[in-house]
Amino acid sequence: MPINQAKKTLRLVSEKTDKRTLMWLWMFISKHFPDSFIGPYGMPGTLENIRNALNEINPTIIEQQYQANILEESFYAWVKDDIEQLAWLTENLIIATKATAPIIYSTQNDRDYVIGLLDLLNSTTMINMDSRQINDHIIKSIHAKKELAYRIKNEWEKYSQERKALDWFNDNKEPMKLKAGWHIFKKQFPNLAQNHTEFNSYQELLYVFDSNHVPTIDRLFFLSSAKKRCSQLKNKEKYKGEKVQCNVEISPSTVNKLKKLSAKHQLSQAAVIEILLNKEYETNTFIPEALGSVRKVLR
Repeated sequence: MPINQAKKTLRLVSEKTDKRTLMWLWMFISKHFPDSFIGPYGMPGTLENIRNALNEINPTIIEQQYQANILEESFYAWVKDDIEQLAWLTENLIIATKATAPIIYSTQNDRDYVIGLLDLLNSTTMINMDSRQINDHIIKSIHAKKELAYRIKNEWEKYSQERKALDWFNDNKEPMKLKAGWHIFKKQFPNLAQNHTEFNSYQELLYVFDSNHVPTIDRLFFLSSAKKRCSQLKNKEKYKGEKVQCNVEISPSTVNKLKKLSAKHQLSQAAVIEILLNKEYETNTFIPEALGSVRKVLR
């Protein structure tokens, strides 16, 4: 190793080295140079172990890979100090980077560790020795790195949206929501429902949807139906014991319309009649209009 290059590379590592650079060096060496065993991250002697390993590594590899893989901090502004997001990113980035045992065993559910894995993503020990092509090589590497990072970001957002679609059920004060959800679940997902009992918690409901990879569009339809069912249950509970039977004769065509409205809104026929009557009582719109039409015909 040329002495000047070695000194330049080793200057990356000191007590003043920023945490991100140190994390990247530790992960990069742990993955690509496993024989330079540097131990778990954060243990006593980590700094010295990294410096010793760098003595045996071509500094051009470190320099080119550092330039090609360390994107500006603002590029990862979407990575938050959110436990759920960090856990998901850690799990998926360990797979994407093909992380080695020391990296996996040193797993930390924090943002610095996740950024380190993102920095490690797409790294290699290959170098470009042609000085005329180094810049092009680095630019292409950065572009490829950004595409990978964007893909992971999009996958996280998709996963996050799928889970957020069911947040409405996360309400301990409204157990009726889970009851309504189970009622709809049995109708919309009969094959899944036969292997489960009624939902006892939001976490249980979420696990069933996640483990069966139910897509967002189906979750949203399920949510919409469950909200309607919950409203029905609340109304039924509200007027429980206050109902009286009322028998009336209506035409077959009106009965058919009543059935269609009931099916369309997933309401009982009694609920449809009650809603329409209450609305007409409040607005006094359709009956006077209908009577006016009849009078015109009679004239």
